[in-house]
Amino acid sequence: MDARAILLTLTTHIIPAEKIFILNYQTTGYVVATMSNTSSLTSAQFKQAAELKEKIEALNQELSALLNGAAPAPVAVAEPAVVKAVKTRKKTKFTPEGLARLSAAHKARWAKIHAEQAAATEAVVVEPVKKKRKISKAGRAKIAAGARARWARFHAEKAAN
Repeated sequence: MDARAILLTLTTHIIPAEKIFILNYQTTGYVVATMSNTSSLTSAQFKQAAELKEKIEALNQELSALLNGAAPAPVAVAEPAVVKAVKTRKKTKFTPEGLARLSAAHKARWAKIHAEQAAATEAVVVEPVKKKRKISKAGRAKIAAGARARWARFHAEKAAN
């Protein structure tokens, strides 16, 4: 959309002249400039902008005359959204040979990683788990008898003192 088309669409809405934007195309995309930045305008564009500004002022006066001389109420008109041109990049395509090289390199990387992991797991020697030892009933009976004898001796000494 060029500057003239934007200004014409803005004149269909009653917008104060200070809020009119002119769209200039530069190599980086679309850039918004206000009316105060007129250094980049050609003389023809400047004349057009001045004429359009006068038309807007005339429409504002006409509107206020229709409203019996009362000050025109502010019109809630959304400012047009300025869309920045998105530069699209050409999608690069790989040749079959290039894809084969990438695939081979990827497989080589994974093979190296898996080989290192396999070597690490082989290096770890796993010792067999020892069986849990269980005490027999006779062994438990001997331990219990020894504990009773110790406590009996303790109580006997305590009573003697």
